[in-house]
This record gives sequence, structure tokens and C-alpha cells, in this order.
Amino acid sequence: MPVSRPFARAMRAVWFFLIGMYLISAILIYWWSQSEEGSIWYILGISFSLLIALGMTARFFFNYKVIDAQKGKIKVNKPFLMSSKTLTMNDLKEWEEQNIKTFNTEYKLLTVRFHTGFLEISNQEYDNYNKIKSFVMKYASSKEKKK
Repeated sequence: MPVSRPFARAMRAVWFFLIGMYLISAILIYWWSQSEEGSIWYILGISFSLLIALGMTARFFFNYKVIDAQKGKIKVNKPFLMSSKTLTMNDLKEWEEQNIKTFNTEYKLLTVRFHTGFLEISNQEYDNYNKIKSFVMKYASSKEKKK
């Protein structure tokens, strides 16, 4: 019964980035409020940093999920949205694993398509990737997407 959740180091990196962006925004707001001539550069910097910080915060809260695979079912919990979805392996249409090359590394992306939705998990962001992949292969090795 493998359980997969985002790596702690990835979450730490996201949180440090968000804290930094919110601090930059707060400093720019303070400087703008103290200046006598309200420069456009302060407004642009505040807008840019807040837009990035709010977008990343929303992405984090909407995409954070915990995947629990057991007894022919995959349960996807989204704790921040207070929702969960159970996908049964009988409803599986196909699955595929892609190798994605970046500048200095290569990672794997497992896409599992069901009649009621899909699930994507990568070995770069989630732990127990190989256990989830072997779980899918155990129940649906014949439904691998042909290349």
C-alpha cells in the first residue's frame, strides 16, 4: 500500500521562494509609502512580485495531493481543498511513462488515464514513484499506451 506525497525538499524550496517574494513585496510597499513622489517603478515591482507570489501560492494549494494506492484503488487526497477522489483500476483506460529531459537531468512522468479523470505523478516531485508505478503495472500492465 504505497503512499506518495510531494518531497519535503521541494516543499521547502517553494515555501522559501514564497516567503522571499512576499518579503520583497512588503519592502517595496514600505519604500513606496515612505517616498514622496510615488515612482512607477515601485508600483511595477509590487505588482510583479505580488502577482508571482499569489500565483505560486494558488498553484501550490490547488495542486498539492497525497496519493494512496491500495486494493485495486488509487485515492487522491487534496487536503487544502478538502477533497478526495477514488479511482478504481477497473476504470483505467491507459497509462504511459514519459522520460523528460531538462538541461542537466532527466525525470519520469507517469500519466494514468481513467474514464473519470487522470493522474500525473513524477519522480522529481513525489516520493514512492516506483511503488506507484509498480502498483499500476501490477493491475494494468496490458493497458500501457503504445508509442
